[in-house]
Amino acid sequence: LEVGIHAQLTEQIERMGDAFGTLKYRLEEEKENTKRLVTDISHQLKTPIAALELSYELLGDEEMTEEEKQEFFKRSRREVQKLGSLLGALTNLSRMEADMIQIKPENCSLKETLIRAVNGAYFKAAEKKIEIEMSPFRDMEFVHDSRWTAEAVSNILDNAAKYSTEGSRIENRVEPQIAYVSSE
Repeated sequence: LEVGIHAQLTEQIERMGDAFGTLKYRLEEEKENTKRLVTDISHQLKTPIAALELSYELLGDEEMTEEEKQEFFKRSRREVQKLGSLLGALTNLSRMEADMIQIKPENCSLKETLIRAVNGAYFKAAEKKIEIEMSPFRDMEFVHDSRWTAEAVSNILDNAAKYSTEGSRIENRVEPQIAYVSSE
């Protein structure tokens, strides 16, 4: 009897050791991914800053026409928006690292989450006269963090608007799959 209990305890301790090893590996991997993300965002910050420096330098050119100045003002505005977006991502990343942002999964409506996401991207799309369309689908509830899922989808829609031509259309379709839900 004592040998059996000892064997069971040994087996459970080994499983716990394996679980801790896996957890340690995942934490180290997450730390490396975070470092890469911070490095990437830092690098991406350099591009709009350099573009703004060049724009302001060129705006000081007295031979520049009013039309050219207006074009550089528009470009500068876009670069400032990029900076704001990158700083927002960096702030969210920092908050996640400090455990200020916590994912709170709950049973929520997918339709409500996607409507929240579309509303978050609406104004950026409207500036370029881009229509965001959500194809009709049967609503479903499943466990997810509505706020951060909407934020992620909104970021995708923002990028779609940013890289789409003026007057185009972004279509968001939901297709239930056997093991997951896909949003395109």
